[in-house]
Amino acid sequence: LELVANEGIETTRAFTKKDALRQLHTTPYDCIILDVDTEQASCLKLLEELREAEDLLRVPVIIYAERDLTAAEEDLLNVY
Repeated sequence: LELVANEGIETTRAFTKKDALRQLHTTPYDCIILDVDTEQASCLKLLEELREAEDLLRVPVIIYAERDLTAAEEDLLNVY
């Protein structure tokens, strides 16, 4: 949150995939920042569900990681 905190930017946190999807389907967002270092499998499932949800297809997703992603991880993320 500290990286994007600024005047005029409102942030919302979701701690579970279910919570994130509920928020995304009920509130319009300009962007999603997804930390892939926390529960990676859950993050990938969220990306898959975002891709399948017509109302969320246009929401940009920024992938955040505190490390360099492996080539396999980058390939997988590029699918989404």
